[in-house]
Amino acid sequence: MSDPKLGRRYAQALFNAAKGERVTDEVTSAMNDVLASLVEDRTFWIWWRSRRIPMPEKVVALDKAFKDLNIVIRQFLKLLLEKKREEILPDAVSEYRIIADREAGVIRAVLTTSVALEEAELLPFREMLKKRAGGEAILEHEVDASLISGFRLRYGDKVIDGSVSRALDTLSRKMTAGV
Repeated sequence: MSDPKLGRRYAQALFNAAKGERVTDEVTSAMNDVLASLVEDRTFWIWWRSRRIPMPEKVVALDKAFKDLNIVIRQFLKLLLEKKREEILPDAVSEYRIIADREAGVIRAVLTTSVALEEAELLPFREMLKKRAGGEAILEHEVDASLISGFRLRYGDKVIDGSVSRALDTLSRKMTAGV
């Protein structure tokens, strides 16, 4: 079961441990690899969440599979196993990235538009994000024709929805409520 709040608490603890050991960059890179493993390898995710596999077996397997990972991450993964919090790993990884980015002055955002935009058209969004972050802005662009027109910008826990489809939904709700 996904739990972003709990994931955030574990991610903050991991970040504090990594910062204390002065390995935040290494842990950030490794956490991105762990997230990629979860997304790409469904077998790993099933194994990770399985209650049928005893925790000591999982710990031994983790030590073998991730022997090259920093000890801070291995201890973090073991902690999740010990506390039976395996299901929050994706949330913890995502939240860790947000915390590490914030600390580094980086903001990641996803801009969704109804049509593909040229690089020059993305520039104003990047500049706005840079001002908000006070540092680097990483902007991912997606196309979703269901937006009809306009854009949706997601960054951190914020969403700016300037799409026509959102405006139509809002208008429809107001009209329905007024009837």
